[in-house]
Amino acid sequence: MGGVENEYTRLASEAERVLSSSTFKRSARSRDLLQYLIDETLAGRRDGLNETVIAQDVLSRDAGFDPSKDPVVRVQMRRLRDLLAKYYDAEAPDATERLALPQGGYRPALFGEAEVTALEPEPRAFPTRLIALSLVVLVGIGVAAFFFLRTDQSVRNTSVQNYPLVTVLPFENTTDDPGNDVFERGFQRQVAADLQRFRTMRVSLSNEQVVSPETAHYFGDAEFALTGKIMSLSNEVDILLSLVDLKTYRTVLRQRFRRLAGALDYYDLMAGISAEISGRVGGPSGAIEKHEFAEMTDVNLAVGLPEAQHLPSYRCIVLYEEFYEKRTPDLFNVAHDCIDARLRANPNDAALATARAFLALQSIPQLRLIDTDRLVETYSLDEAHALASNAVAMDPGYDMAHVVIGGAEFFRGEIGAAIRSLRQAIALNPSNAQALGSLGLAYMKQGDWTRAVESARLAQLHSKTRLPLYHFPAFFDGVLTRDPLKVARAAITATRTKAPYRPVLELLAAQLQGDAGRVEKFRADVQAYAVANGGDPLGGLRALLAEPETTSAVLEVLADAGVEVQIPEG
Repeated sequence: MGGVENEYTRLASEAERVLSSSTFKRSARSRDLLQYLIDETLAGRRDGLNETVIAQDVLSRDAGFDPSKDPVVRVQMRRLRDLLAKYYDAEAPDATERLALPQGGYRPALFGEAEVTALEPEPRAFPTRLIALSLVVLVGIGVAAFFFLRTDQSVRNTSVQNYPLVTVLPFENTTDDPGNDVFERGFQRQVAADLQRFRTMRVSLSNEQVVSPETAHYFGDAEFALTGKIMSLSNEVDILLSLVDLKTYRTVLRQRFRRLAGALDYYDLMAGISAEISGRVGGPSGAIEKHEFAEMTDVNLAVGLPEAQHLPSYRCIVLYEEFYEKRTPDLFNVAHDCIDARLRANPNDAALATARAFLALQSIPQLRLIDTDRLVETYSLDEAHALASNAVAMDPGYDMAHVVIGGAEFFRGEIGAAIRSLRQAIALNPSNAQALGSLGLAYMKQGDWTRAVESARLAQLHSKTRLPLYHFPAFFDGVLTRDPLKVARAAITATRTKAPYRPVLELLAAQLQGDAGRVEKFRADVQAYAVANGGDPLGGLRALLAEPETTSAVLEVLADAGVEVQIPEG
């Protein structure tokens, strides 16, 4: 027993040093997991450690935990192993004994440095060209809208009770024709049904005509009231919309929607307006999300924010959407901690699960989409793909889950599979701008320019945000055909990207438009970018471009601009 006791004493001492290190200071989850594994080992219970036990004891999973559907333990164990390696590299490089966790097991033990190296798996080959910041940004701008397949016009409340309840009132007919009264409740039901494309919202119908403190008791637990007026149904359809916060009775959104009648009948026109209203109100970066973020005065957007773990689910989604727009590590950390905590409480919430999968894609170190050294968690591509697959399994009718898994397939170089997943998302929700934009990039990668440009055009049509990536197919089609006018139109938005390859786009546009001043300005930036990418001036753009014709065309324009490039033959 003396040898075992001595081993356990050394194990406990080493664990204490590791757990008190600065490396582990910021990772509460990894500290808790390592402490648990050490405690169980020292108590003689290490033979009973398995994936299910760890999930239930440490990671707040319930008795229904299924490791085949939820990879949380494997993710956390991989992260713990990485953190241990980081600790010894940074803080204890000369340690003769090292605490380690052999692959495939959960039993911590002490090993010599050579033994630890032998425990490490062979590094998996990773397609280094898959930098495509673009597609992930699309996946989520928002991943950000949360839609569902609507098979009829009935109103369905989501089973998740942690999201805002919006009550929709009849739209008052203020035209001179009483025959239009039929549209008051017909349009009300249309708008309510369209709002339920979003997984992060509950919807109810109200018979009330007026929103005021005097009528508050008729709205139950609703947090927002959506009301409006039908102003005209003649040569044009004119709808006035109002969204009211029922806590303060302040108008959050007031907007008119007008459409010329033309060849379409009123029903088709109003269906289009209803779809637009639902997006303005409940979509990504819509009125309710922006209002909720403005209300979050108690949230200090800083790394390691403890309060984020106690926010309601919807505010976690709001933080995620805010990260999608601003893309800072601080917002990533807050959104990730918030979503992770809410998922432990609501493991079957498909909206949260999809948001976590999107964040996982953002955090992959090899893709360099964000400064991963500042993130509380990072994931591998396989882990992100598994999380997206899990979200699809939770809710096969949830279009955004298919968008995220399409993004993961794109990064893996599985373009055909990515196109299938993105088309499935569009089948579920034809107005999904993220799916349409991502599909445009996938077609562009294949060199199918007709479909790429059309998908991107539809994405622009359905999006409330002028996203640079929606203009990439038209931009590179212009580069391929050397059409300065087409490039100039697309470059207005395409060059607003925050991706590191932005100078390349600027230089391409300047060269094709004959702007010598801007060519001079951006040439040095592109040369510096090339140096940072091992002499390759395209860098992350290669993941987007079809081979070989588009890549060659881009390189030729860069060469004309004075950039040193090697143009591939053929």
